[in-house]
Amino acid sequence: MERESVVAIVIISVIVLSAFYAIFVTSSTISNKVALIKITGEITSDETMDFLFETTSASRIVEEIKRASNDPSVKAVIFYIDSPGGSAVGSSEIARAIEELKKPSVTYVRETCASGAYWVASATNYIVAEPLSLVGNVGVLSIHIDLSGLLNKTGVAVDIYKRGKYKDMGIITRPYTAEEEKMINRTLDVVYERFIEEINKTRGSKLNISLDELAKGGIYLGEDAERYGIVDKTGDFNVAFEKAKELAGIKKAEIVQYRKESYIEKLLSMTSEKIGYSFAKGFFGGIYDMKLQLR
Repeated sequence: MERESVVAIVIISVIVLSAFYAIFVTSSTISNKVALIKITGEITSDETMDFLFETTSASRIVEEIKRASNDPSVKAVIFYIDSPGGSAVGSSEIARAIEELKKPSVTYVRETCASGAYWVASATNYIVAEPLSLVGNVGVLSIHIDLSGLLNKTGVAVDIYKRGKYKDMGIITRPYTAEEEKMINRTLDVVYERFIEEINKTRGSKLNISLDELAKGGIYLGEDAERYGIVDKTGDFNVAFEKAKELAGIKKAEIVQYRKESYIEKLLSMTSEKIGYSFAKGFFGGIYDMKLQLR
């Protein structure tokens, strides 16, 4: 009986000490916070399970932006970007959410901020890039692989049954027709013009390079991007952090980051349809994926 009492006292003591530690030790005395939101790898519209390459879901980033916006203790947001771009829709959704954010926003470019990722960065109030990072590559890309010649040589026949003249447009068993090429190019033109308009709206007054030159899709080292006004300053993460505090009008702040789901959590939360698509994309490289890419 005495032994059981000792065990009970030890357990209660552990619980009390844990609670004390959680409340008084781990809780911060700094009331101001700067939210850190990471955009790494290819930007996608929704969550996907790409086992070969890292991706960032626009829907998740938009949700994190909303959380930061609704949190009164968050005074500014830093977007950590290391991305070659990706989905045109996903990039535009994130950029729009940043523009609607009523708090100061700063981009920190770690290594790459290209195409759609630069669209996202341009929506923030200030861009800090590592001197040797790669920035720019403004443009739109659509890739079609035509394996009809290979299939003919190997004697493989593919039968297609369809309803709708353009239903099989983009399929790997044949090239585009002239009419289909016009349709694709017109779509590219519309997205490209929208991309350039947004860059001009958010960065036009800061650029020391013509918008036409920037829109050619060139890539720039961070130090060159600073000279051309493509980014505001070169530096490390601390430079971005200090700028975020300056824009927010605060001297002290702690960084908070919303936890990213693990692969297992993503797998459990996805529908069977999305899982099937993700595995197919991993094996076939998204050959029949008609999404427009800003990369």
